[in-house]
Amino acid sequence: MAALGILLATMLPYLHSVVSDQEGNPRKWVPNIGFVKKFTSSDGNILGYSTYEVFVYMASVNFSYMFAWLCALHFAQNRPYRFVLFFPAALSTYQFLIVIFNLRETQLNELSAKIVIVLIVALIVIINYFFNRTNERNTY
Repeated sequence: MAALGILLATMLPYLHSVVSDQEGNPRKWVPNIGFVKKFTSSDGNILGYSTYEVFVYMASVNFSYMFAWLCALHFAQNRPYRFVLFFPAALSTYQFLIVIFNLRETQLNELSAKIVIVLIVALIVIINYFFNRTNERNTY
């Protein structure tokens, strides 16, 4: 069952070609639940993207990245390196939420000192962990 989920997640980036026509609008067979009309702004953009096709592509790419990191995190249970996977899982989830909630033009999507410090500290912790683990193995 997990293999089927992984297979579907890897095919998500190609979904935009299936559900939209050449103009970038949803195809006629796609159920109309009011998504496009509700989230289309006055300038014709759908959640900040030029067409429905571009939005579906960006959302599905970010979702597949997020899904892959969360699966890696899940399958690394009881592994000593599991904490390393929290960083990319959190960052990919954050980026997915930025895309879905149309926060690309806000301060939440800007590179700030806080995120740089978090990434540097995470890198130091990861390097320190693997360096100490290698030293422990060599001592025995």
